[in-house]
Amino acid sequence: MWIKNKKLIILISSIAAISLLYFSIIIPFAKKWTEQNSQTRQKLALLEKSQAIINQKTTLNESYAAINRKIQAKLPSERGQGNFLTAISEVAKITNIHIESMNPQPLRELGFCNELSVEINMEANLGNLVRFLYQMRKSSVVLVANRLSLQPKSERSALLKGHLVISTIFLKEQP
Repeated sequence: MWIKNKKLIILISSIAAISLLYFSIIIPFAKKWTEQNSQTRQKLALLEKSQAIINQKTTLNESYAAINRKIQAKLPSERGQGNFLTAISEVAKITNIHIESMNPQPLRELGFCNELSVEINMEANLGNLVRFLYQMRKSSVVLVANRLSLQPKSERSALLKGHLVISTIFLKEQP
């Protein structure tokens, strides 16, 4: 009987020791390991996203530099400012637009380039005005119509009086 009790005590002690070991050491260690594994996976995912963004940034910087070089190659220098007003006059002459006045605006600085604008008061019929705007877009000088306001010249006239602001940009002269 003593041997049976001894075996039972050893069995109960073993179960208690194993339970104590399991609940106090193995389960906390497994939870901590699972948390660290989850955190490691999140950090790896964040690292992969960051690496993709860095790779994309490099590609975007290269694209930006290429586009910037193309723009700078196509933009005229400040010496070409006279061509701006000449180009507008030529387009107006071709499209049969009567320019009443051209008022150049002050030069605006925009980073590596300057913007020059001119206010134009004109008269034209609608068809010629549309041709003027189309020809302006096709011009060798970069011309952009910023504002356009139209009103009839009179009740019985097919002519329109217009006020138009046209802009272009020029590269700054390098010292």
